[in-house]
Order: sequence, then C-alpha cells, then structure tokens
Amino acid sequence: MSMDSVTSFWNPCKQRFDAVSIESKRRANKPSQDDIVKWINKCRSAQEFIEESDEIQHKLCAGTGQEDMQMFKKYSWFHL
Repeated sequence: MSMDSVTSFWNPCKQRFDAVSIESKRRANKPSQDDIVKWINKCRSAQEFIEESDEIQHKLCAGTGQEDMQMFKKYSWFHL
C-alpha cells in the first residue's frame, strides 16, 4: 500500500469527497417515475396473468369443459 493511499484514507476531506461522489452516482442511477410506473404495471400484468391461470386451473380441476382446457393450454407457462 502506498503512502498516498494511507494519507487519503485518513484524510477526512478525501473521505467526504468520496462519500459525496458515491452518493451523487447513486442518485444519477435512480429510476425515473416513468420507470417505476412501468415496473408496477408489469407486476400488475404478471399478477393478473397468474390469477387468471389459477382460476382456469381451478375450473379444470372442477371439470368444467374443453374450452377452458384449450385456453389453459394456450396461455399456460408450462405449455412451451
């Protein structure tokens, strides 16, 4: 380890500069409100898909017709 690195490690001004620099980089990488809204909408869509799949699977287990079976096959994640 060089003397410069030891000095910069113990220098409070250098530490503060590094902390401010790191924090500004974190703020620069924060998602925008639009990004957050898109992410929430994707989660909602995924949740709706899961709920629909669960409902279809429940109907299939209850024995409610071929239409539901065809729809389940069409939209199921397991049917690739």
